[in-house]
Amino acid sequence: MTVTGACCWVTVDVFRRSMDYEQAHLTVIVPPGSHISYGFSYYLCWVSFAIFVLVGIAVFACSRKRKSDKALSLQEARENEPVVLGRL
Repeated sequence: MTVTGACCWVTVDVFRRSMDYEQAHLTVIVPPGSHISYGFSYYLCWVSFAIFVLVGIAVFACSRKRKSDKALSLQEARENEPVVLGRL
């Protein structure tokens, strides 16, 4: 989810910078003195970026397996604990 949020951020940034470039250098397409408005889709993309980042944070925070919390005995809880193998 956070990768999707990053893609939204890159899309918004590329769009904004391309509009700034067109206004500064491509006077045939955007005449001097004209007003550029991004519209509601620009803000909608920022809202979707925020939602994707929040969902990604929630997934990372809540994705840990907790089998040992539901164990009937201490031995069963130890057996269900994840083992770190020392690799990434």
